[in-house]
Amino acid sequence: MSKIKTLLDTAKGYYHWINLYSIPNSATMISSRNDLMILTQAFPPRITGGVFRPFSLAKYAFKAGWDVSVICGPATDSKHPAGKELLNKLPKEIKIIRTISNLAPSYKLYPKVDGGFCNSLDLFHKVIKERGNVGPKIIFSTGPPFHSFIAGFFLANYYNTKLILDYRDEWTECPFDFVSAGKFDRWWESKCLHHANLVIFTTKSQKENNISKFPFYDHSKCIVVPNGWEPEEQTSEVNVNDKVINSDKICISFLGSLGGHTPPDLFLDAIADIFDNRKDLCGKVILKFIGAKSKNIAKDIDNFRYPENLINVNSVSKNEAHMLMRKADALLILNNINLERYIPGKLYDYLSSKTPILVYGNVGEVADLVNYLQAGIVVREDKNELEEALDHIVKCKKILYDNKILDKWLVEHTRENLAGKIIKLMDKL
Repeated sequence: MSKIKTLLDTAKGYYHWINLYSIPNSATMISSRNDLMILTQAFPPRITGGVFRPFSLAKYAFKAGWDVSVICGPATDSKHPAGKELLNKLPKEIKIIRTISNLAPSYKLYPKVDGGFCNSLDLFHKVIKERGNVGPKIIFSTGPPFHSFIAGFFLANYYNTKLILDYRDEWTECPFDFVSAGKFDRWWESKCLHHANLVIFTTKSQKENNISKFPFYDHSKCIVVPNGWEPEEQTSEVNVNDKVINSDKICISFLGSLGGHTPPDLFLDAIADIFDNRKDLCGKVILKFIGAKSKNIAKDIDNFRYPENLINVNSVSKNEAHMLMRKADALLILNNINLERYIPGKLYDYLSSKTPILVYGNVGEVADLVNYLQAGIVVREDKNELEEALDHIVKCKKILYDNKILDKWLVEHTRENLAGKIIKLMDKL
């Protein structure tokens, strides 16, 4: 049956490809209103690190007077409470169109790109069917997956409208396996970059790396708009069903998903080695991992040599997560070399909690930001440096300092302010 489906998907892919060039676009026109269309696979109630950026733009663009439609993947059967919370906060007037593009052709017979070239074409045809001949003023494509960039390229050509590419992560330069880049991806990435009217990156080093790898397009249209934090998520006091920790102990918490790009094994091994030789620290330090984990990482956590020092918690709501951040004595960031151009979204939430941060891995954007903001301790992936950091955390016991640098930075990096920067650029386009 799977072979039959593969052949049918291949045939459908070629059918879409042929029809791409047979659809007349002479009758198309652009909406007379400020009309924004967002192409994204991830959107609430689905909850991943990638949903917050398109969600915030949709929310605040509507607030700024734009008509907003979101073309996204299915809601899935996710029961994550944070996803439902987000969806309930979105204005009802925003049109959400959920599509299922899961074609999987034979890649011996069909080009392969991240997210699926078939799915790019399938998404293009579904949008045309939904919107007809009236195109949006701006198409905002965000990835990964990056079939949304290719679909945005085709739609911008069809409607003769403006295209913004938003790199939540890198495409062909991504060091992680959640982006699957083959030999056709590089060509398509270059083509999309040439055609876009604006290209947005989340960090300065990602922008610089892209410019060095793709030198032959107009780099003046490249800007950096980082991720941010949402004050609204921290205004509610909620009851957190949390395991009580004795006041003479300190709690180091990690909040967020743990996958292949953030393996905790080196950190856990180092902590266990420290506990072997420092019974005083073993008696004082509690580790807490809160959030979803892959099977392999869940196994690493279960096999930790000091289970009495580790608390494993499943996913919680956004409000609960912020409460747990504030209750911790330190918040853990796992910062390996592959993350040197990245700032994970959780760091913005960590910083907004004002709880000291322990960065395990002295590399790249995360280390530079935490050091600049004087927001915690940054150590190399080194047992001795980690031991010194634990001693410091035990001694200080979450001493809160007046940090005017951090306060100013937090005001500038709310999701509303950062979405506002994008909206101002859209107004100019």
